Amino acid sequence: MTNNKQQTVVDRIVNLLNKEGFAPVLTEEEIKSFTEMDKEQKFHMFNCGRQYQLTGEGTFKQVYQETYGGGEQ
Repeated sequence: MTNNKQQTVVDRIVNLLNKEGFAPVLTEEEIKSFTEMDKEQKFHMFNCGRQYQLTGEGTFKQVYQETYGGGEQ
């Protein structure tokens, strides 16, 4: 049986840092925190997409700007 599970962005960054000799830069707790944050952001964007499908309100660009502020924090 083949494992088709894809790596998250967090996993890829951690693996790249490890490969380049920067390990351990992040603690396991930090990695878990970043992974959870990534999961929450994906869930939020998925829900925004579903809302758009149901109501036709908003666009990806609007949701992204409202959520992330176009780079402003």
